Amino acid sequence: MNKGDINNNAESNLETNKLPKEVGGKLESTQLPSEVGNPAETNTLPNEIEQTEDLNILASNINDLSSQGIDSSGNDLAENNIIKLESDSDLSKIKDNEGNLLPNITYEINNYTYITDAQGRIVSAEGKLQKKDHDGKKKIKATIEEVGKGDQKEGDQRGHLIADQFNGGSSVGNLSAMSGELNQGAYAKMENTLAAAVKDGKEVYYKVEPQYSGNSNRPTGYKAEYTINGEKTVEHFKN
Repeated sequence: MNKGDINNNAESNLETNKLPKEVGGKLESTQLPSEVGNPAETNTLPNEIEQTEDLNILASNINDLSSQGIDSSGNDLAENNIIKLESDSDLSKIKDNEGNLLPNITYEINNYTYITDAQGRIVSAEGKLQKKDHDGKKKIKATIEEVGKGDQKEGDQRGHLIADQFNGGSSVGNLSAMSGELNQGAYAKMENTLAAAVKDGKEVYYKVEPQYSGNSNRPTGYKAEYTINGEKTVEHFKN
Protein backbone atom coordinates (compact mmCIF):
# COMPACT_ATOMS: atom_id res chain seq x y z
CA MET A 1 0.00 0.00 0.00
CA ASN A 2 1.49 3.37 -0.98
CA LYS A 3 1.32 6.62 0.91
CA GLY A 4 -1.67 7.89 -1.12
CA ASP A 5 -3.75 4.87 -0.17
CA ILE A 6 -3.00 5.37 3.53
CA ASN A 7 -4.13 8.98 3.37
CA ASN A 8 -7.34 8.03 1.53
CA ASN A 9 -8.16 5.38 4.16
CA ALA A 10 -7.56 7.87 6.98
CA GLU A 11 -9.90 10.41 5.39
CA SER A 12 -12.50 7.67 4.86
CA ASN A 13 -12.32 6.72 8.55
CA LEU A 14 -12.78 10.33 9.58
CA GLU A 15 -15.92 10.59 7.45
CA THR A 16 -17.23 7.33 8.93
CA ASN A 17 -16.78 8.70 12.48
CA LYS A 18 -18.87 11.75 11.60
CA LEU A 19 -21.79 9.62 10.37
CA PRO A 20 -23.73 9.48 13.66
CA LYS A 21 -23.68 13.27 13.85
CA GLU A 22 -24.81 13.77 10.29
CA VAL A 23 -27.47 11.11 9.70
CA GLY A 24 -30.92 12.20 10.95
CA GLY A 25 -29.46 15.07 12.99
CA LYS A 26 -28.76 12.76 15.94
CA LEU A 27 -26.12 14.94 17.51
CA GLU A 28 -28.23 15.87 20.54
CA SER A 29 -29.69 12.40 21.04
CA THR A 30 -26.30 10.74 21.13
CA GLN A 31 -24.79 13.08 23.73
CA LEU A 32 -25.90 11.09 26.79
CA PRO A 33 -23.02 12.15 29.04
CA SER A 34 -23.83 15.83 28.39
CA GLU A 35 -27.54 15.34 29.21
CA VAL A 36 -26.84 13.41 32.38
CA GLY A 37 -24.66 16.23 33.61
CA ASN A 38 -27.20 18.92 32.73
CA PRO A 39 -27.49 21.12 35.84
CA ALA A 40 -31.24 21.67 35.22
CA GLU A 41 -31.89 17.91 35.42
CA THR A 42 -29.58 17.49 38.39
CA ASN A 43 -31.26 20.24 40.45
CA THR A 44 -34.86 19.03 39.89
CA LEU A 45 -34.73 16.10 42.32
CA PRO A 46 -33.55 18.05 45.39
CA ASN A 47 -36.28 20.66 44.81
CA GLU A 48 -38.93 17.95 44.62
CA ILE A 49 -37.62 16.39 47.82
CA GLU A 50 -37.82 19.75 49.62
CA GLN A 51 -41.40 20.30 48.42
CA THR A 52 -42.39 16.82 49.55
CA GLU A 53 -40.89 17.43 52.99
CA ASP A 54 -42.78 20.73 53.29
CA LEU A 55 -46.07 19.01 52.41
CA ASN A 56 -45.38 16.29 54.98
CA ILE A 57 -44.73 18.92 57.66
CA LEU A 58 -47.95 20.77 56.73
CA ALA A 59 -49.99 17.58 56.86
CA SER A 60 -48.50 16.72 60.24
CA ASN A 61 -49.37 20.17 61.61
CA ILE A 62 -52.97 19.89 60.37
CA ASN A 63 -53.31 16.48 62.01
CA ASP A 64 -52.00 17.91 65.28
CA LEU A 65 -54.53 20.75 65.14
CA SER A 66 -57.38 18.37 64.33
CA SER A 67 -56.52 16.22 67.34
CA GLN A 68 -56.86 19.36 69.48
CA GLY A 69 -60.28 20.17 68.01
CA ILE A 70 -59.03 22.98 65.76
CA ASP A 71 -59.17 23.17 61.97
CA SER A 72 -56.46 24.54 59.63
CA SER A 73 -57.98 28.05 59.86
CA GLY A 74 -57.89 28.03 63.64
CA ASN A 75 -61.60 27.36 64.07
CA ASP A 76 -63.00 24.95 66.63
CA LEU A 77 -63.93 21.58 65.25
CA ALA A 78 -66.92 19.60 66.47
CA GLU A 79 -68.60 16.63 64.89
CA ASN A 80 -69.86 17.90 61.51
CA ASN A 81 -68.85 21.41 62.69
CA ILE A 82 -71.67 21.45 65.24
CA ILE A 83 -71.03 23.29 68.50
CA LYS A 84 -72.56 21.09 71.18
CA LEU A 85 -73.85 22.78 74.32
CA GLU A 86 -74.92 20.98 77.46
CA SER A 87 -77.78 23.37 78.21
CA ASP A 88 -79.00 26.97 77.90
CA SER A 89 -76.44 27.88 80.54
CA ASP A 90 -73.67 27.31 77.98
CA LEU A 91 -75.18 29.74 75.48
CA SER A 92 -72.57 32.38 76.36
CA LYS A 93 -70.08 30.28 74.39
CA ILE A 94 -71.83 31.20 71.14
CA LYS A 95 -72.58 34.86 71.88
CA ASP A 96 -70.60 37.98 71.07
CA ASN A 97 -69.73 40.71 73.58
CA GLU A 98 -73.14 42.32 73.09
CA GLY A 99 -75.02 39.11 73.86
CA ASN A 100 -76.00 38.34 70.27
CA LEU A 101 -75.73 34.87 68.77
CA LEU A 102 -72.64 34.44 66.62
CA PRO A 103 -73.19 34.53 62.84
CA ASN A 104 -72.96 31.52 60.52
CA ILE A 105 -72.75 28.81 63.16
CA THR A 106 -74.45 25.50 63.84
CA TYR A 107 -75.06 24.58 67.46
CA GLU A 108 -76.87 21.88 69.37
CA ILE A 109 -78.86 22.08 72.59
CA ASN A 110 -80.86 19.17 74.07
CA ASN A 111 -80.24 17.18 70.86
CA TYR A 112 -81.82 19.90 68.71
CA THR A 113 -79.75 21.56 66.00
CA TYR A 114 -79.84 25.26 65.17
CA ILE A 115 -78.27 27.35 62.40
CA THR A 116 -77.67 31.11 62.34
CA ASP A 117 -77.22 33.33 59.30
CA ALA A 118 -74.67 36.11 58.63
CA GLN A 119 -76.53 38.37 61.10
CA GLY A 120 -76.70 35.79 63.86
CA ARG A 121 -80.44 35.20 63.32
CA ILE A 122 -81.75 31.67 63.78
CA VAL A 123 -82.76 30.37 60.35
CA SER A 124 -83.31 26.72 61.22
CA ALA A 125 -84.15 24.56 64.23
CA GLU A 126 -84.71 20.82 63.97
CA GLY A 127 -84.54 17.44 65.60
CA LYS A 128 -86.40 14.34 66.70
CA LEU A 129 -89.04 15.46 69.17
CA GLN A 130 -88.76 14.09 72.69
CA LYS A 131 -90.85 14.19 75.84
CA LYS A 132 -89.76 16.85 78.31
CA ASP A 133 -87.72 15.74 81.28
CA HIS A 134 -89.06 18.35 83.74
CA ASP A 135 -92.31 19.26 85.45
CA GLY A 136 -94.22 22.38 84.57
CA LYS A 137 -92.83 24.94 82.14
CA LYS A 138 -89.34 26.40 82.31
CA LYS A 139 -89.11 30.12 82.98
CA ILE A 140 -88.03 32.04 79.88
CA LYS A 141 -84.61 33.56 80.48
CA ALA A 142 -84.71 36.35 77.89
CA THR A 143 -86.81 39.51 77.57
CA ILE A 144 -88.79 40.33 74.44
CA GLU A 145 -86.27 43.12 73.81
CA GLU A 146 -83.41 40.62 73.84
CA VAL A 147 -85.32 38.34 71.49
CA GLY A 148 -86.61 40.94 69.05
CA LYS A 149 -83.59 43.27 69.30
CA GLY A 150 -85.78 46.29 68.77
CA ASP A 151 -87.71 44.84 65.82
CA GLN A 152 -90.50 43.27 67.89
CA LYS A 153 -94.04 44.57 67.49
CA GLU A 154 -96.69 45.31 70.06
CA GLY A 155 -98.35 42.09 71.11
CA ASP A 156 -95.31 39.93 70.22
CA GLN A 157 -94.35 37.11 72.55
CA ARG A 158 -91.18 35.09 73.07
CA GLY A 159 -92.14 32.17 70.89
CA HIS A 160 -90.35 28.83 71.24
CA LEU A 161 -89.05 27.39 67.97
CA ILE A 162 -88.94 23.97 69.67
CA ALA A 163 -91.68 23.90 72.30
CA ASP A 164 -90.91 23.57 76.01
CA GLN A 165 -93.02 20.38 76.08
CA PHE A 166 -90.40 18.82 73.76
CA ASN A 167 -87.45 19.96 75.92
CA GLY A 168 -86.89 23.05 73.80
CA GLY A 169 -84.64 25.69 75.39
CA SER A 170 -85.91 28.80 77.17
CA SER A 171 -83.23 31.26 76.03
CA VAL A 172 -82.54 33.35 72.91
CA GLY A 173 -81.01 30.24 71.33
CA ASN A 174 -84.53 28.84 70.85
CA LEU A 175 -86.78 31.92 70.82
CA SER A 176 -88.08 34.41 68.27
CA ALA A 177 -90.36 37.43 68.31
CA MET A 178 -93.69 35.78 67.47
CA SER A 179 -97.09 37.42 67.42
CA GLY A 180 -99.22 36.40 70.39
CA GLU A 181 -102.05 35.42 68.06
CA LEU A 182 -99.80 32.97 66.20
CA ASN A 183 -97.99 31.71 69.27
CA GLN A 184 -101.20 30.81 71.06
CA GLY A 185 -103.19 29.97 67.96
CA ALA A 186 -102.16 28.08 64.81
CA TYR A 187 -98.58 27.42 65.94
CA ALA A 188 -99.74 26.05 69.28
CA LYS A 189 -102.33 23.88 67.52
CA MET A 190 -99.58 22.31 65.39
CA GLU A 191 -97.43 21.72 68.48
CA ASN A 192 -100.33 19.95 70.21
CA THR A 193 -100.75 17.67 67.20
CA LEU A 194 -97.06 16.77 67.38
CA ALA A 195 -97.25 16.29 71.15
CA ALA A 196 -100.08 13.79 70.78
CA ALA A 197 -98.02 11.81 68.27
CA VAL A 198 -95.00 11.77 70.57
CA LYS A 199 -97.20 10.67 73.49
CA ASP A 200 -98.49 7.78 71.36
CA GLY A 201 -94.92 6.60 70.86
CA LYS A 202 -94.69 7.68 67.23
CA GLU A 203 -91.42 8.91 65.77
CA VAL A 204 -91.70 12.61 65.06
CA TYR A 205 -89.02 14.67 63.34
CA TYR A 206 -89.54 18.42 63.24
CA LYS A 207 -87.87 21.34 61.45
CA VAL A 208 -88.86 25.00 61.52
CA GLU A 209 -87.30 27.78 59.45
CA PRO A 210 -87.94 31.38 60.51
CA GLN A 211 -88.07 33.69 57.48
CA TYR A 212 -86.92 37.31 57.50
CA SER A 213 -87.21 40.47 55.45
CA GLY A 214 -84.12 42.65 55.01
CA ASN A 215 -82.11 43.11 58.20
CA SER A 216 -85.04 42.72 60.58
CA ASN A 217 -84.62 40.37 63.53
CA ARG A 218 -88.36 39.69 63.62
CA PRO A 219 -89.48 36.80 61.38
CA THR A 220 -92.11 37.57 58.77
CA GLY A 221 -93.19 33.94 58.88
CA TYR A 222 -92.22 30.34 59.57
CA LYS A 223 -91.96 27.23 57.45
CA ALA A 224 -92.62 24.13 59.56
CA GLU A 225 -91.91 20.67 58.22
CA TYR A 226 -92.47 17.48 60.17
CA THR A 227 -92.78 13.75 59.66
CA ILE A 228 -94.83 11.41 61.81
CA ASN A 229 -93.78 7.81 61.31
CA GLY A 230 -92.39 8.84 57.93
CA GLU A 231 -95.45 10.79 56.74
CA LYS A 232 -94.37 14.31 55.82
CA THR A 233 -96.35 17.51 56.35
CA VAL A 234 -95.36 21.12 55.57
CA GLU A 235 -97.10 24.15 57.07
CA HIS A 236 -96.52 27.89 56.56
CA PHE A 237 -97.31 30.53 59.15
CA LYS A 238 -97.42 34.29 58.67
CA ASN A 239 -96.08 36.25 61.62
